[in-house]
Amino acid sequence: MQGLVVALDINGTIVDGDSIDPELVGSTSLTEPARDLITDLTKRISISKQNIQVVVFTMGADWPGVLQQIEDISGGVISFDRGSGLIYVGRAAGADPPAVFLRQLVEVNPDKQPFEHDGIMYDGTDPTWLDPGPKFSYEMFRERTEAGKHLILRGVYKSGNETVVGREDNTLATKLVVSKLPVIVFDDHPGDWEVISPKQRIVKTVSPGNASGGETATDFCKELTQFEMLL
Repeated sequence: MQGLVVALDINGTIVDGDSIDPELVGSTSLTEPARDLITDLTKRISISKQNIQVVVFTMGADWPGVLQQIEDISGGVISFDRGSGLIYVGRAAGADPPAVFLRQLVEVNPDKQPFEHDGIMYDGTDPTWLDPGPKFSYEMFRERTEAGKHLILRGVYKSGNETVVGREDNTLATKLVVSKLPVIVFDDHPGDWEVISPKQRIVKTVSPGNASGGETATDFCKELTQFEMLL
């Protein structure tokens, strides 16, 4: 079976709610379609031996509980290294060729803020990038993130540093995947993404709790199967 990267946004995509966006009011538990997807991916990886990398890409701090749910549903087949598998990704402003900054992501305990970790000051919703560190080319980013492990990546909304572009700047896509494998992305904000791969699809996703006006919740498994038929 063809290897794949399955990239997942969290809020409004695999969960209904959002700890940041007040318009998305709902649970931060995985939705039923998302649970079905994790079950399907688990079978593909463990039984069919399909090479699948799961990349969870978020903008906020409520990822630890989501990772735990994924690990529990998959029985540990899909697991995340709490060290090298957690990466904070910032887009480099004005870089030619394009580049990114990579810092180690850390779980945030609101009761322990403010604190600094790997050049980033955590104090409130939008951590400040005090020291972005060296720039990484897209190829270096691919090598760092395409090592066969599942990842949690956090994008920048507002960096507090003019050298690091965030979503608020509205100049570069906040979320980036670079892979030699085909990539399918699920996100309720598809414009957040830049994907560089041999074959790609970005699915504008609707979670069950946010389906309205004739919309239906996204069937992740169906979308994944349809994507594979085009490979």
